[in-house]
Amino acid sequence: MPILKATKQALTEYVRNQGFDFLDNSATAANAQWVLACPEGHESSHTITTIRQHMHAGTNIVCPTCKRDHKIQKFLEASDVTLSDGNLLSCNHCELSYRYLGCYYNAFSCYCKHKTRKREHALYRALHEVFPGCLAKEIPYAGGHKCDIVIYIEDVTLFIEVDEIAHKYSTKKKAQDAEYERVFEETRGPLDFLYRIDDRLIADDVNDSVEGIYEHLRSLLEPVPAETP
Repeated sequence: MPILKATKQALTEYVRNQGFDFLDNSATAANAQWVLACPEGHESSHTITTIRQHMHAGTNIVCPTCKRDHKIQKFLEASDVTLSDGNLLSCNHCELSYRYLGCYYNAFSCYCKHKTRKREHALYRALHEVFPGCLAKEIPYAGGHKCDIVIYIEDVTLFIEVDEIAHKYSTKKKAQDAEYERVFEETRGPLDFLYRIDDRLIADDVNDSVEGIYEHLRSLLEPVPAETP
């Protein structure tokens, strides 16, 4: 259905009053799209019908790029981190970095903010010196279970689980671990691997723990792009 000339003029004025510029306003059908540029210069397409609904409701036209940028900014402020290189988060306090693949709705916590995960923090910090920019934390796997630390080296992904003593003696914990490993084996990619480490080993000598992980990675992929610690 064609749109009336007077209606198009009213919609055009409304769009410009919102601070948007037209990149293409040649469409005349009610279900057609206009290409707009927001005040920040982001390009987006909006149907004439949708714009008319905004006008009648007295609501603002929303740029999807600005909306996403605003959401990301709120996430960064709440998480107290800085975003760089697309998906690398850097803590504003301890400068540890994390590859982030999650959404921007929930706040993210650096290991330095955790009060009860000191050994995971120590291992992550030591691994960070060897594999900067290649680490992540709490990545879901095996049906949604979150892994403590993940290392991405080229095409290899190593999921590292830091096990407390309960994982060795608790029947419930052992059953859960066995189930996670079963699901992992059924769903893993060809270059996804699981590595479990007793947290008491980290407490004894974190550098030995890092060396063990490094040697394990060398057995999976040669060469590993980092120096032996």
